[in-house]
Amino acid sequence: MLNRFIFSLLLLGCFFPVSAQWHIGIQAGPNISSALLKGAPSGSNLQTTSRVYYFGGLTGEYHFSNKWGAALGVQYAVRGNGYKVRENPVAVESFRRQYIDVTPVLVYRILDRIDVQAGAYFSSKLGEQFQTGNSEDWNTGIVTVYANSDFGLAPGVRFHAGKWVFIANAQIGLKRISQFEFTNEFGGASLGSERNRSFQIGLGYCIF
Repeated sequence: MLNRFIFSLLLLGCFFPVSAQWHIGIQAGPNISSALLKGAPSGSNLQTTSRVYYFGGLTGEYHFSNKWGAALGVQYAVRGNGYKVRENPVAVESFRRQYIDVTPVLVYRILDRIDVQAGAYFSSKLGEQFQTGNSEDWNTGIVTVYANSDFGLAPGVRFHAGKWVFIANAQIGLKRISQFEFTNEFGGASLGSERNRSFQIGLGYCIF
C-alpha cells in the first residue's frame, strides 16, 4: 500500500515541469469523516457518527494569473464512520477505509493571503476494516461492505503564510459507497445507503 502511494506521488511530480508559474507542495492533517445515511425508516435504531482519521499527500499547482490557478493533488486518506445501535454491544461500532484520492480543483485568490478552491475528488479504495463495540481490535471482513471507488465535490479554502499554508477542505460524496436492507416491524423491506462526508484540516508547505 505504501509503495503504491509513493509511486502515485512521484508520478504526479513528473507531470509538472518546474517554472515560475508552477508550484509543488505537501500537505497533511486530520480527517474528520462520517457517512450520510439515507433511506433508514423512521424509528430505526441505527445512527451514524463521525470519526477522526488522517490524510497526507502532494499537490501540484499552476497559476494562470495573479487571481486564478488550477491544482491537482494526490493523497493517501483514511476515512470512516461509527455506528450507534441501541442494546447491541457486539455490533459493528466503527469502520475505517483507506483511499488514494486524486483531486483536480480550480483556485481563486480572493484576498492577498486567502484563496478558495472548487473541484472534485476521485478515490480508489485500498482496504477497509471494522471494529466491534466490545473490542479495540480492527478486523478485515470476509466480504467487502463499501464500494471500491468514490467521487464527489471538493470545495476548500487556504490561508498562506510564506511557504506555509493552512488548509480546510470538504469532501461531499455523490456516489453511494454502501447499500443495505432495512426490515421494519411488519416485515417490509427498504433499501438504505451511505455517502461519504469528510472535512480535512491541515498544514501544507510549498517545496518550490
